[in-house]
Amino acid sequence: MRTKNSYKLIIMLALIMFLGVGYAVVNSISLTVTGTASAVTEDLDVYFTSTTSGSNSKVTATSTAGSLTASIKVSDLTLNETATATYNVENNETDVAALLSQESLTNSNTDHFTVTASIDNSGYVCAKKSKTTKVTITVKMIKTPVAEADSSTNITLKLKAEPKDATTVSSTYCS
Repeated sequence: MRTKNSYKLIIMLALIMFLGVGYAVVNSISLTVTGTASAVTEDLDVYFTSTTSGSNSKVTATSTAGSLTASIKVSDLTLNETATATYNVENNETDVAALLSQESLTNSNTDHFTVTASIDNSGYVCAKKSKTTKVTITVKMIKTPVAEADSSTNITLKLKAEPKDATTVSSTYCS
């Protein structure tokens, strides 16, 4: 007798729930959620280190500490001579890799010099402390200057760092 009453009770509860859901569906009761959410944005801890080198005494390479801006002054090259400056970029993030790209590259004397920049590791700086990659700026004199003022150029390179999931960056770049 007791099990018969239990079945009746279960069937009654199921019918009440079914009717409640049916009522909500028929009357199109919708749920509205309001509010706001935001996330803090912060620059990556990726920057040029103070380690810079020039290929010869005709190159003065500097970088702004704690930033992704570097400068070079090149003077007294001969026609078709090439000079380079090499910088290290360091990633101090513990869990985020960075993909570097050139934001701007300015050359104060485009009539007499060409400038290119290249980033090793396809631009990746890995997510382990003190992981670095090299950035090389190459300057070539393409036209012999007549005036002394045209025998030098000032170059500024500015990079930008885009965060990348460290687990998806290929082991080719981050071993």
